[in-house]
Amino acid sequence: MRTLRTRLTLAAVSNEPKFPAPDIEPLNIEQLEAGLRILNTVEVNLNAFWDENIASFRQTVLLSIRDTTDALLSPTITLYWRARFEHELEALIRYLELADLYIARRGLKCGRQLEQYRRWRSH
Repeated sequence: MRTLRTRLTLAAVSNEPKFPAPDIEPLNIEQLEAGLRILNTVEVNLNAFWDENIASFRQTVLLSIRDTTDALLSPTITLYWRARFEHELEALIRYLELADLYIARRGLKCGRQLEQYRRWRSH
């Protein structure tokens, strides 16, 4: 029940017209792993990295929230997996909040993907 409320709350507070965003591709596993490797290098420009990737990262988190919530709604889920997925959902919501905060602080002036994000949000 808690999970269902979380999903409904996300939908209720969201101003997003469509899910998922049509112009922004979520990251795949290989892209996520490559991003982690880049972030672990000393010479990475963090602002440039996030400016380029934040919209796709946000889209990936939204899809993960949807998939996790769907799994929690399954009547056959075990107590063990319910607890794991609920913990995962809480972390995903924090990631979404961080992505939104980054976008807001950068003023949506963060490169090509954020331009797509702006167009998508204006629909």
